[in-house]
Amino acid sequence: MSVATRKVLVTGGTSGLGLAMATALAEAGATVALTGRSGARAAAVAAELPGAVGLELDVREESSVSRAIDQAWSRLGGIDMLVNNAGIGMRTVNPRFMTHRQGFWEVPPDGFRAVIETNLTGYFLVAREVMAADLRDTGVTVNLLLPGGATVTGMLPPDAVPQGQGFLEPGVMGPPIVWLASDEAAGVHDERIVAAEFDRWLLNRQAGRRANLT
Repeated sequence: MSVATRKVLVTGGTSGLGLAMATALAEAGATVALTGRSGARAAAVAAELPGAVGLELDVREESSVSRAIDQAWSRLGGIDMLVNNAGIGMRTVNPRFMTHRQGFWEVPPDGFRAVIETNLTGYFLVAREVMAADLRDTGVTVNLLLPGGATVTGMLPPDAVPQGQGFLEPGVMGPPIVWLASDEAAGVHDERIVAAEFDRWLLNRQAGRRANLT
């Protein structure tokens, strides 16, 4: 395990899943830069984590992405791992989506644009800016990490989490993101990893590798 040598950028790291992953990585010894639309909030959150830095980054704006990546690269001394996490949820188009259905014709265009620009264009802009240098000379591994169900984050309306419905806590993302930052995950590519099933997935993977060696 060499997580302590990793320099990691976590977008959308001031709350929810992003904060859970940034916390797990920082506590495992990685040097973490976390971002948020508010630079002040990002800095305040980072101050609570060992060795972390907070940066302002709006994934919807190309200039903001470029500026933040340059700052992260400079302050961390490079970027070994990108956790391309920043996103917004259904509350943007329907604040009461947990309890009230809404037809697509009722969705405000500005809300729809915000979802597309953040959850689609934003991932592209950040990935393009971070990975360009790596792709010149080396292979880059890319994997998808999902919680495995609805999680208790700011994307849910306040007081809207039903009791006993099995909602996941953001911390479920901690063990798999730390593992992905470790040497053990070297060469792991194009995998769809479900955090809630990570232990079983890892055991199956290890068993498969042992079988291939025999």
